[in-house]
Amino acid sequence: MASPQLEDGYTRIANELLDRFQYLDISGGKWRIILAVIRCTYGFQKSDHQMSYDFLSKRTGLHPTQVRRDVRELIQMRILVEVRPPTANSARHLGLNKDYNQWVGVKLLPVSESAPSGVSESAPSTVSENAPHIKKIKKVKKASAFPSMDQNADNAAASFRSGQLSISKAESSRLMVEYQIGPDVLQAESEKMTKWINDNPKKKPKDIIGFVDRWLSKLTPKQPQVEKQPIQYLTAGEEAWVDNRV
Repeated sequence: MASPQLEDGYTRIANELLDRFQYLDISGGKWRIILAVIRCTYGFQKSDHQMSYDFLSKRTGLHPTQVRRDVRELIQMRILVEVRPPTANSARHLGLNKDYNQWVGVKLLPVSESAPSGVSESAPSTVSENAPHIKKIKKVKKASAFPSMDQNADNAAASFRSGQLSISKAESSRLMVEYQIGPDVLQAESEKMTKWINDNPKKKPKDIIGFVDRWLSKLTPKQPQVEKQPIQYLTAGEEAWVDNRV
C-alpha cells in the first residue's frame, strides 16, 4: 500500500496560486505538463529548469508531438515562461509564471466568493482532546524510504563542496535520478569539472547548476538517427470520433 510522507520530500507552492489553478479550464495534457514543470522547479527550490520535449514526454507519458504543441500554447498563454531559449547543445529552460494576472487567453471557471459549506481553514476542531474514547497518538518521524539514496546524495554533495562546485543534497539527488548515474560516477564527474574550472579560470561559469547539467547531459549516449516521418494530423471528424471513444 502506498504511503507518501512529507519526510520523503515535498513541493512548496503558494496556496493563492493553487486556488487560482482550481478554476483553470485547460486540457488534461496541459495540466500534466504544468505539474511536471512545478515538480522539476519548485520541487527542487528552483524557478526554472532545462526541459526538452522528450524529457517532458517521459515525465508525463504524452506523445512528443502533443508536448510540443501544448508547451507552445502554454507559453503563448503566459502560464509557462521560457527563461532561456534552446540552443544547438541544450534544451530550453522553462518555469511557471506565478503572476496569474499576466495569463492571457485563459478560460477560468466561475469563482465562488464564499468557501464551501462547512469548510474553514481556521475552524476549530469539533473533537475534544480530552474525549475518553479518543487515544492521542504521538507522531513519530518516519525514516526515509530511500536511506541509500539519501546517503549517496550526501556523499555526492560533499564531493561537490570539496571542489569549486557547490551543489546541495537535493540537487545531487536530482542529478542522479535525471541522468541515471550513481554516486561514484557523479563524484568522478565532479572532480573532472573541478579540474576543468581550475584549468580554465577565465571560463568559470556563473551558473553552476546549468554548467553541471550541460556537462552531465553529454554523458547520455546519443540515440541512433531515425528518419523523420511526416506528421499525420487528424481531421475534425476523426478527432471527434477519438474523443467519443475516450
